[in-house]
Formats: sequence, C-alpha cells, structure tokens
Amino acid sequence: MADDDCTTCPIPEGSDLAVPAVKYEYLDHTADVQLHAWGDNLAEAFENVAMAMFGYMTEIETVEMALAMEMECQGEDMEGLLFHFLDEFLFAFSAEPFFIPRKIVITEFDRQNLRIKCRGFGEQFTLGKHP
Repeated sequence: MADDDCTTCPIPEGSDLAVPAVKYEYLDHTADVQLHAWGDNLAEAFENVAMAMFGYMTEIETVEMALAMEMECQGEDMEGLLFHFLDEFLFAFSAEPFFIPRKIVITEFDRQNLRIKCRGFGEQFTLGKHP
C-alpha cells in the first residue's frame, strides 16, 4: 500500500472504474454453495471468483466505488494462493474498515513465486444500504 497508515484510500486518479462483465455463477452444493468463475486468463478468473464471493454475500449492484484498497497475498501452491487471495478480501470485509469491493483488479500476478498484488474498488459495508 502506498500509505501504511490507511487500509482504504481515495481512488487513484485515472483508475478504470468500468464494471467488467460477470463471469461467474453459483452452483448448488449440499453444504453451502460452489463459486464457478472464469476469465480470459488466470488473473481474471481469480478476480471473478472474488466478485462471486461478494455477490453471494450482498447485492453487489448496491456497492459504490468510493474508495480503493490495495492488498497482497502469497501461497505455497496455486490453490493456496487462491485461498489467501479470497481470505484477504474476506478479512477486510469482516474487520475494520468492513470493505466491500464492486470491482477487483489484480495489478501483479506472479505465477512463479505465487504472489498477487491487487486493488479493490468499493466502500464500507453498511447494513441499511447493502442487503
């Protein structure tokens, strides 16, 4: 993150805030739900599975892009990287600042070292606004 004192920051000037096409679906599962996401490349598939997670939690269309949040994660294998990627966003949602993204962009995807840097665009989750 550019500023170590903040977890959410103003959206950087020049950021592309166009909402990408939905490339995910929900599949039935006896225990809960399965998230099925895809993309033109692995980074886009990761972005879409994260958006599927939040889309299942609330009506994602109600989320405005008012803030940006940068995150990094690392894994021991590709499955672990996906887990840590989703877990970082879930933690940001579950603790201060209760951040929920409307769009996620992976800015660096290092498949060799299993590291991701990304930016989420969204706002603080509010029960009255986000069903």
